[in-house]
Amino acid sequence: MTKQQLEPAPPWTLPAATGWKAGVISTVLALAANLAALAVATVAGAKMLVQPAGATEAMTVGAWLAIVTTVVPLALGTVLLVLLRARGPKGWRMLASVGLAIGVLTVVMPLTTTASAGTKTALAFMHVATGLIWYLVVRRAAAQEPPA
Repeated sequence: MTKQQLEPAPPWTLPAATGWKAGVISTVLALAANLAALAVATVAGAKMLVQPAGATEAMTVGAWLAIVTTVVPLALGTVLLVLLRARGPKGWRMLASVGLAIGVLTVVMPLTTTASAGTKTALAFMHVATGLIWYLVVRRAAAQEPPA
């Protein structure tokens, strides 16, 4: 009887189109969640005025800032998805977890500003929602079946 060594199969390359699609979907969903949170907070009376630690002036968090701070990080993450597609689903699952960790760990930022409780809560929600949406969409994209 011969012993046959089993080598792990190399990861299959995920399609670039799947990476772009996951990035666009996560960006659209996160943007919708963040703009909805901004609207709800504003209607509820939050001033959406923050003064970061060390800053001399307060700034207003409006729709434009919410759009930029949602789209730019997720666009960078999408580019990383496409670049890491050769690593297969494992690479994408890792990147999904990194995005979730960033969303959760950056909650400290709005909580350390000078702002109303409603403003801090809305901003913290936006951070977590963006990370969670990224995680769920990318994990789902990574779970697709390999080509036959």
